[in-house]
Amino acid sequence: MNSEQLNAVMVSIRLLVSAISSADLYSPDHPQIARLCEQALSSLESAMPASSKLSLVTLDDQLIIEGQAMENTLYLSRFVQALKERGIGHLKLIRGIAIDDLVALVVNLSKRGAGRRCSGEIQSTEHLRYGKVEVRFSAPGSGPAAENLADPAGRPVSLNTFTEEDLAGFLELYEGVRKKNKLNVVGIFDLVSGFIDGFKLSSFIDTFKKQTDPLMVIAPLRSADEATFIHSVNVCILTLAQAASLGIEGQPLHDIGVAAMLHDIGKMFVPGDKEADDDEPVENLVPEDHPARGAEFLLEMPGVPKLAVVTAFEHHLGYNRSGYPKVSPSWKQNICSHMTTISDYYDTLRSSYGSQGGIPMEDVSAFMLELAGTELHPKLTRNFIDMMNRVVTHKE
Repeated sequence: MNSEQLNAVMVSIRLLVSAISSADLYSPDHPQIARLCEQALSSLESAMPASSKLSLVTLDDQLIIEGQAMENTLYLSRFVQALKERGIGHLKLIRGIAIDDLVALVVNLSKRGAGRRCSGEIQSTEHLRYGKVEVRFSAPGSGPAAENLADPAGRPVSLNTFTEEDLAGFLELYEGVRKKNKLNVVGIFDLVSGFIDGFKLSSFIDTFKKQTDPLMVIAPLRSADEATFIHSVNVCILTLAQAASLGIEGQPLHDIGVAAMLHDIGKMFVPGDKEADDDEPVENLVPEDHPARGAEFLLEMPGVPKLAVVTAFEHHLGYNRSGYPKVSPSWKQNICSHMTTISDYYDTLRSSYGSQGGIPMEDVSAFMLELAGTELHPKLTRNFIDMMNRVVTHKE
């Protein structure tokens, strides 16, 4: 979603907040409410992306529009607060939405709508969907769980899911990075698109049920480069699952997958992942440099989503910004970076990529929950652990 579309959404929210205030002061059928909703509808129609859908998600006190976190303003804060007070975490607006839909939304978010809410009269319509921010896992093959991240034939994701061409392409990409060649991201785009378009959550659950280690998406390999590939794929899939659970879809979901897949690209510039250049002393290349080095590299690569640059830079910052690189206390992290950090922690702890045999799920959960609010985003971490626990529940 471009800046003009975002601005149009912001205008529509401001108008809707004004309409909510009018409903509080007057009555739901006051002509001013219809007028404000008509103006809001005009802005929304100009903001609708090519997919003809518009997704609004609340996370803590922040509003996320089509996967992009918005800076808080007076009107946005009031809108988010109204949604939270009514237990609404996700709004999906679909092309064809009418004045009546917006008037109903305004009434539902107003103080006068309390009676209707208590009587259970808040209902989604064909063009306006209400929802809660929650993990969309259910029984395999049923309900909204049958979306995203599953093989259409129902086969579990395994090492055999990836062809030698996939692996060779990834290793070639990393070798090119070592040699400071331009990054050809076409293969990464295709891989991420395959996860989104050809997979479903039901098979994601089957994956964990059928693996000897049920909490590994793909069995790790012995080769360091191949293990990097597997780790990157794991983090990509786990981050896509988190994003999908928040209702993020379309191009923002694709960009999140690409960003998660490339989050560790900077490791190609540190000892242990490459030989130091002759003109750069080894002591100047430390692991803590890899986020900044990765971001610098991706920034110069045409075709790479800017979200990948941001995520590469931020994925070791920590929720409280106590990690690295060092940034100002007022630094605002992207939600994709938070989700990638959580997936990175999880895969490193849980899989043999991080330790021989991995760490038991209950220990990983306890450890990550201890870090919630300090190194890890608290709400997203609880959402992630709940998601993974639901997967474990399906194992039996």
